[in-house]
Parts: sequence; structure tokens; C-alpha cells
Amino acid sequence: MANVGATLTQDPEDSLVYDMSWADFIGASGTLSASEWTIVPITVVDDTTLTKDNDSIGDTLQITYIRLIGGTAGRKYRIENKVTIAGTPTQTAERSFFLKVKER
Repeated sequence: MANVGATLTQDPEDSLVYDMSWADFIGASGTLSASEWTIVPITVVDDTTLTKDNDSIGDTLQITYIRLIGGTAGRKYRIENKVTIAGTPTQTAERSFFLKVKER
């Protein structure tokens, strides 16, 4: 589980799934209708070596998932998750965590 604001690490050869729980934010009966993940390089602005795929919303409609692949050792990225909360009116919220890529 990726906690908001936390810094996680991964090896440049890794391909790992990360998840973010929105349950505390949206409440027990709240559900997500959309999720979008963005990778923001911190140490080198034009770094595109960390890639994403398989982003989804879990079965409970309160947890989002993303798989992050690669990255360059020694670099740091902010991983942002923007969600749409179902309801009338719909609402949006964004949370992020950091990922440091280093050789293990």
C-alpha cells in the first residue's frame, strides 16, 4: 500500500504493482468511478525511463492500482493518482507518493 507522501523504492529491473486506498477519504459507502495515474520526474525533468501500465480500480471501488516498470537508478519520481468520486455532483481528488529507483 502506498501511503500518501511516502517514499518507496524499486530496482530499475523491477516491474511492481502499487496500490492506493481511498477508503478513509471517501468513506465506507463511497466509490470511485475513474482513476488516472501520472509519473512526474523529480531529479531529471525529461526522464521517461519509468513507465506505467495495468492501472485499474479494485473490486471494492475504493482502491486504485498501477504497475511501475523500470526507472533510472538514482532518480526520484512523484507518482500522482487523480480519482473521480461517484455521486451527484461528482468530485475529484488527487494524492501522490514518491518512488526512488536504486540498485538493490
